Amino acid sequence: MNFSEYYFARYFKKNVGQTFINFLNDYRLDKAKWALINTDDSITDILLNVGFTSNKSFYRLFKDRLGVSPKRYREAHKINS
Repeated sequence: MNFSEYYFARYFKKNVGQTFINFLNDYRLDKAKWALINTDDSITDILLNVGFTSNKSFYRLFKDRLGVSPKRYREAHKINS
């Protein structure tokens, strides 16, 4: 795209309304939420599949954004237990 990192960050925030990192984390969390509800994959497999590289950062971000741990989220929303 030939944008500098600085220009891209400003352009993205101006047009989307949030930083690229926040957008990416929200996207990854949405994919993780779907996988928690619709698969029996382990939480570690899910976080790796959606692009997180650290269990600690995933769990912290998940709990900060959703107010519950991934395990509790799965228990509360799982359709076919």
